[in-house]
Amino acid sequence: MARSVTAFCRSTWTLPQAPLPQRTPWGGAEATTPRRTAPASGVRHTRAVSAPTATPILPPEVLFSAESYHVLNKPPLWLTHQVHARFEVPDALGWARATLGEPELAPAHRLDRETSGVLILTRSSSAARGFHRLFLDRRVEKTYLAIVHGQPAWEEVTLDAPLGFLGLSDTNSIRVRQGVVPDGKPAVTHFEVLGRRGAYALLRCSPRTGRMHQLRAHLAHLGHPMVGDKIYGPHPEAFVQFVQTGLTPALLRTLQLPRQALHAHEVAFPFGGTTVRHTAPFPADLQAFWDAAG
Repeated sequence: MARSVTAFCRSTWTLPQAPLPQRTPWGGAEATTPRRTAPASGVRHTRAVSAPTATPILPPEVLFSAESYHVLNKPPLWLTHQVHARFEVPDALGWARATLGEPELAPAHRLDRETSGVLILTRSSSAARGFHRLFLDRRVEKTYLAIVHGQPAWEEVTLDAPLGFLGLSDTNSIRVRQGVVPDGKPAVTHFEVLGRRGAYALLRCSPRTGRMHQLRAHLAHLGHPMVGDKIYGPHPEAFVQFVQTGLTPALLRTLQLPRQALHAHEVAFPFGGTTVRHTAPFPADLQAFWDAAG
């Protein structure tokens, strides 16, 4: 029987459960019981479409609740928050506000629509300011799991390579595409190989900075783009085709997954005099792909 990625990760490095501090640094006692509930494209010269995305299946899940924040497990294909778009896409913030009855909730950070995993929502303005300061001071550690194309020649590597917009050109029709450029913003990521199967590798990704598309752009620069990545993957026109035609069966066969194989596995930060860690289990779609790759 194929071994789950979550079990493999736990045998590779320690994933402690979140401590339960008695008081938050922004005031108030912690709730100590986890709470569960029911289950602009950036492309030039494209035409309008009616259904360019795969339909989300699972709703978000509340993994943990404290007086000052909630921790969600955001499924793939959900936005962090609503944005202006040509089509409707569900968003985790709107779901949480409606489901939990808390209109003041706000995201402490964001995940790309296709990225699954840990998402923190603050419950008050003071908590929002506190988390903003933690992120600003780079005191929040984030760990991602990614399935990439190819077999890295290294077991671990730290890439220090500045990132910036590549700009529109004859070879790039996507406005938001990032790349390693001399005048880019500092960007540092540590990568570690956790497993190898066939033509793919499972990586632990630890960003030291928080640049736009940092993990995806850095992996593409290393020659190991994520499976399913429409912008940085091995098929440079996949995103343009996706916007123009939607996720057709032919495009899905090319991409191999309807979304990028990236999962926000863990977030850790100082809280109440200790380090709190929140984790989200490896999602079923990526686990199934990894199982089939072996």
